[in-house]
Amino acid sequence: MVNQENDIDDVLNELIPETEPGSDSSTETTAFTGTDLETAKQSDAAPEPADNTEGFTIEYMRFEAPTYHLTYEGVEKTFCGRDLSDIEYKSTTNEPELLDPCDLCLQIKNQLSEEEQIEKIREELSAQIPAVSEPTEHPLQFERDEVAGLMKAIPTTLETETGDLADLRAQLKLAIEGVGEAEGDPGQFTNAEMRAFEAALDGDGLISSQNNVYIYTRSGLCKRTELSEFSRQRRGGKGVICCEVDAEDAVEKVQLTDPRKQLLVLTNHGLIHQVKANQIAPKERTEPGEQIHEFLDFDPDERIQAILPIETISEGLFLTLATSDGHVKRTATTEFSNIHRGGIQAVELEGDDRICDVTLTNGSMDILLGTNQGRVIRFDETEAREMGRPARGVHGIELAADDHVVGLTTVEPGHDEEILTVTANGYGKRTAVDEYRTQSRYGSGLLDIVTDDRNGPVVDITRVQPTHDIVLASGDGQLIRIGADDISRLGRNTQGVQVMDLDDGDRVSGVATCGGTE
Repeated sequence: MVNQENDIDDVLNELIPETEPGSDSSTETTAFTGTDLETAKQSDAAPEPADNTEGFTIEYMRFEAPTYHLTYEGVEKTFCGRDLSDIEYKSTTNEPELLDPCDLCLQIKNQLSEEEQIEKIREELSAQIPAVSEPTEHPLQFERDEVAGLMKAIPTTLETETGDLADLRAQLKLAIEGVGEAEGDPGQFTNAEMRAFEAALDGDGLISSQNNVYIYTRSGLCKRTELSEFSRQRRGGKGVICCEVDAEDAVEKVQLTDPRKQLLVLTNHGLIHQVKANQIAPKERTEPGEQIHEFLDFDPDERIQAILPIETISEGLFLTLATSDGHVKRTATTEFSNIHRGGIQAVELEGDDRICDVTLTNGSMDILLGTNQGRVIRFDETEAREMGRPARGVHGIELAADDHVVGLTTVEPGHDEEILTVTANGYGKRTAVDEYRTQSRYGSGLLDIVTDDRNGPVVDITRVQPTHDIVLASGDGQLIRIGADDISRLGRNTQGVQVMDLDDGDRVSGVATCGGTE
């Protein structure tokens, strides 16, 4: 056993020539035996490295003098040339493990160049965050408000895979500040790093589970705002602004969902894309959205036609969609388990046909299709046989020459549920699902609501419960939030009641529901 004394620093300085700050900082690894060290102490001579000799082996890594990192079998402490006092070395024939730099070493100023410090911090940060795929595009940049949001959301400490507590927040702060000061492209992070940051937030449940209102416009803008920003009102009100839109643009869709979910996005190309709901830009009520191309790899002429929030893609379920010309298509969700960045085909569309709605079914549900002229058909989902992704589907409803499908919803047979129907002029009603008798697929359906000049055409149908919240959005960017029980429960073939008061020329463009608990 080697006797540890205060002059060990002098011995190490003789073994390892000191490097002046700013000189070459390449890492070197060399092995010495305990006998070599003892001889060096007695003779003040630097020994030659030994390969396989008896006794124990010391390994050191030179970062920049006087910082050295050593470890021995049996010594459960990470230390360097700055804190070797009072350490008892133990003899062993096992080759020791070379550890990472100690915290003290990392805090030493001017030991590594700024570029090396940045690289090291980012490497350590990556090691503490789950692995992510390699970036497929050019590096993207965090804006100042995005950095501030990350810093606010990340906890002070985060448990790593090894069980150690790492100050992730501090390291991320250093990484961001360091990259921002570097030459070249300051402030830029790769796609992989950004996904890692998102995974760190998402993986620890730091993303709020409160429902958000998602808004999508004709020009491809999208945004999300917390539902709590929209107070409940009585039906018949004008609501409040939900999105700033240009005169040439209009709100086309609205949705309520948990930002921790995934969004399946179907487009006019018949493709399906996937994106995390929390990746959609959070905005204030009155702010405009951002282009969907920022989050999804769309072609220039690709547009959103339907969106489905899901927890995960699970076995035993079906992705069921309806098109405007009356086709219905069911495909096992397992066929969508690997949606790549550019999307995959979900349905074949012909001519001017478009996807009007999409949902998940379990194989034992009833499907209801609603049309622009106020008709509804209900049939067993098994009448639409399961098909592969490239198929077009089967006829679901027989349409009049100037009619088209606007909505799809599902119900569980025997459940006491209601169907909400909303028209373009802001009128609507709730109707017991039992009033829609089950028919065979490809019938003409039943008259659901009157579509006269007062009501206008039907915009959407959806399943609701009396306790649900309902939001209606208009093309001009107004939104009203009301309780479902505030809308009258009426029979079929009725006009309904006023749900939203619209300005001249404005019309309801989207309807969404959620459990009324917020």
